[in-house]
Amino acid sequence: MKIYKATMQYSTEQVMRAEEVLSSTFGASRTATLAAVGIALSFYGGFLKQGLTGKLCLFLGVLLILFPFLANRRRKQKSAATLSGERLSVRYEFQPDHYAIISGEDSMLGEYKKIIRLLEDETYLYLCLSSTRLLMLEKASVTPDSSEELKTFLARQTGLKWNAPCMAVPWKSAH
Repeated sequence: MKIYKATMQYSTEQVMRAEEVLSSTFGASRTATLAAVGIALSFYGGFLKQGLTGKLCLFLGVLLILFPFLANRRRKQKSAATLSGERLSVRYEFQPDHYAIISGEDSMLGEYKKIIRLLEDETYLYLCLSSTRLLMLEKASVTPDSSEELKTFLARQTGLKWNAPCMAVPWKSAH
């Protein structure tokens, strides 16, 4: 059986992109709920117009609408800051019974059954390990064959289907 390999050069931009994929994919329903409650509170506060209750409802409504976006921005910046402007080179190897993540002298083995979602866009494959962790692979780096063969292999090993990330704002790639 083939051993598929891929590499990824993580830069600040790629880390921020990975965070955006995670937050858009797994946080969309929470964001929508907070926005709906925020809008309702804002309207209610607007109808009251006067007094402390109206102003408080309006303030809380706006805060609930903005909170997910501000929190997401802060999380992306914090994750990107861990690289300190450096690039992190990671190799991935996909074998029949497990996958390996290799970075420098460190390596880690993973089980396919722990992958919870498979996502792809025009440039990258994303293997979601949880709502806060994912592996990001550049499609062009896949060997020995194409990324399509790796996708078929991963779908078979995980029992999952490939989907596009639920991006609130399409990511603008530097490519």
